[in-house]
Amino acid sequence: MIRINAVLHTILIASELQQFTVTYLKNQMITVEPSILPKESDQIVRRTLSKLLKIGFLEKVSTGKQLNFEKTLMFDATRLIPSKARPTKEKVPHPKNSEIESLHATLNQYQVDLLGFIGEAEEFKRLYEEFPNSKANLYPHYMNARNQGSTLMGKIKAVEAYLRHLKGASE
Repeated sequence: MIRINAVLHTILIASELQQFTVTYLKNQMITVEPSILPKESDQIVRRTLSKLLKIGFLEKVSTGKQLNFEKTLMFDATRLIPSKARPTKEKVPHPKNSEIESLHATLNQYQVDLLGFIGEAEEFKRLYEEFPNSKANLYPHYMNARNQGSTLMGKIKAVEAYLRHLKGASE
């Protein structure tokens, strides 16, 4: 049994072609399966024709400048089986500049907010140290500002890590 591309198998078997060109097969492949890229179609056709030439199913016939392929008497459609498509690797999309710009804007906003919470926490601390009688009232505000600052610090680290990942993936 000889495995060949399923689309090419259909073209060679279904249409009772006796003589054809590389260009004809490539165009037929793209017509039958539009998702196949021209370069991919070219590679598949040329590899398959080479394989069929080696086993004697086809022969080259040169007519002037044009090179045709012709089925030989040894051509046996029952020995050709369609191969299953190979799984393709998922391509990691390159990050868009707009995505990186948006992340930088978010990062900058988080950093500004963090400075605000640090300043707020420092001021509440100064106030409860200056007015010890109000410590019970000011201390919860101080702790809240510190906690929000810590949360923002975590967000900043996450965005920075993702930006480093994106920059590493695009290089």
